[in-house]
Amino acid sequence: MNLVSRLAKFTSSLIPTPDGTYTIQDNNKFIHSSRSPLKEAQKIIDTLPHLDQDTKNKTLIIAWGTGLGYHIEMLIDQGYHVLAIEFRPSIASIFQEVFPLEKLVDFITDKNSSELFDILVSLDSDKYQYFIDLSMLGFAIPTHIYQQAQQAMSMLRAKHNLHSALMESWYYNIITNLPLLRHPHIGYTHDPIFKNQVLVICSAGPSLKESLPYLKKNRNKITLLAVDTALLSLIQADIIPDYVHSVDAKIHNIADFRGVSSSIYKQMTLLADITLNPQITDLPWKEVLFLSTSHPINKDNNYTLKRTTLQQYLWDKDIRFPESQTGGSVSTSAFHLGILYQAKKILLVGQDLAYTNNRGHAIGSPYDMEYRLQTSRLNPLETIHIHKVPFHTKKIPTIDKSYTYADDLLTQFRSWFEVSIQDNSQLASMVINASANGALFQNWTHTPLSQYQFTSTHTTNKYQLSHYTQEQIISILEELQELAMDINNPQPLCKEFFYKEHNTKIQYPFQITKKTNLFNKKIRRILCLCQNPSL
Repeated sequence: MNLVSRLAKFTSSLIPTPDGTYTIQDNNKFIHSSRSPLKEAQKIIDTLPHLDQDTKNKTLIIAWGTGLGYHIEMLIDQGYHVLAIEFRPSIASIFQEVFPLEKLVDFITDKNSSELFDILVSLDSDKYQYFIDLSMLGFAIPTHIYQQAQQAMSMLRAKHNLHSALMESWYYNIITNLPLLRHPHIGYTHDPIFKNQVLVICSAGPSLKESLPYLKKNRNKITLLAVDTALLSLIQADIIPDYVHSVDAKIHNIADFRGVSSSIYKQMTLLADITLNPQITDLPWKEVLFLSTSHPINKDNNYTLKRTTLQQYLWDKDIRFPESQTGGSVSTSAFHLGILYQAKKILLVGQDLAYTNNRGHAIGSPYDMEYRLQTSRLNPLETIHIHKVPFHTKKIPTIDKSYTYADDLLTQFRSWFEVSIQDNSQLASMVINASANGALFQNWTHTPLSQYQFTSTHTTNKYQLSHYTQEQIISILEELQELAMDINNPQPLCKEFFYKEHNTKIQYPFQITKKTNLFNKKIRRILCLCQNPSL
């Protein structure tokens, strides 16, 4: 039964047209042609760029306005994925009666419009790589809803590009970090290490400076978790955090750890993504707790965290790192770690997510120190900071009821924080933005650290570390070696490693062979070190 025959059930609400189909009026206006809705639908589709079938399979159409569904049905028949949006209640009620909604990625109405951002960012970034907005004539798109959709699609594109650019680094780092699990102070835990604790998550926003005296004053009443970029600012203020969180696979953020003495490292525990650069995990930490930060995906209406093929392989071998959501930054990851490890209260400090006072980072951070080296009598620090603010920024309200500026990336991160507690009253009562200034978070309680009343002293929870023997690690490495990073082998581990070539259809046999040899050589070298620790 096609769409037109299903519409025949609603003849009392619809208006027949000369071509044997139906139209309908909304506010005394036809929303389809009064003569030929099918031809009109085809004209809408004809505005789309010509795409090959492979590209269509990776394209998501955001259909703003479904009408009675003529163009939606045509799009799906041509192989597109469609997320349909209809805010007119009378139209939406008919559409969901006559159209098989299971054929859609999702269906958004005025009743669940707040879920649009969540739905988009939770999609599989490998499956949806291209996006097209397609709007019906006369369909009014609320500005804030449209902006949410654009932000979410930008995040989805960023996830895909990040996945593509970093896959090789992730694999190298996982293989290098894996043997560390045999050391007694390195492992992972699923125990609630922050349970019954007030957790202060310290980021490197410009307003951190104002919060430092209160962090120091209440140091014995809190569990302090610093993101890597805030570490040097804290240490310069004579504040040593309990935990440091770092996720970056590349080497450039080693600057966040320069100049810190071994005696200080031995007082801190590193919460490290298993893909973290090994030069950071190799520092003399008190303990290293590995975990996996992943983006959530919506698979068959069941939200799960996506693992790389290598992480899934380790999972199947019972090396099951705690999995925490990330919104794409170390700060969003730290926030979800607080939730994962069951903190009683979570306070964000230095989380400006804006260019407060025309600055991007706190005093004492690696970025700030880098800028200071560029100063001169004719080029003061304030001028350098202003020049570092991106040209394309937007004016946003701040905590102190004033205004500042933020770029698209900072806006995405702020949206992640806002959406994370939306419609979750338990979480909303548990988290506080205690930053001294910066962007105003919708749905969040804002209480500066200077005004927060701490009621108890800090206690440390005991937790059980999972370790692996040298023999277990060697066995896994040997099996990985047998899997072979061989480009002629179609097994998933290989395909994912050569992600960029497989997805852009570029074939450079010499480059691929070189990558294969380098990776196999890496495994052999690490295996040799595990078998002969004295080397």
